[in-house]
Amino acid sequence: MANDLTNTRLYTDVCSIIEQGRKEAYASVNHKMIETYWNIGRRIVEEEQNGEARAEYGVQIIAQLSEQLTHQYGKEFSKRNLAYFRQFYLTINDIRILQSRLQNLT
Repeated sequence: MANDLTNTRLYTDVCSIIEQGRKEAYASVNHKMIETYWNIGRRIVEEEQNGEARAEYGVQIIAQLSEQLTHQYGKEFSKRNLAYFRQFYLTINDIRILQSRLQNLT
């Protein structure tokens, strides 16, 4: 009987440790992915600003980059998503603000 109670407490404690670890790992991965998307948007904007005709050049950059990235990494890097990453950077263009907001999500 005492052994059953110990095993139940042990099991419950270990389950709690696992769940907490998973929760923290997911949050960490999510934060890193958001920073990654922000940095992709930053690079697209930087590249556009060095181009001649910005609007058309920007569309070409996103289309070409999307084609290469979707071949390498999958549909996550579609033209639409790259345009969202670009807009994300334009909306929050200071990494310190982004990091501050990410801390508030946890």
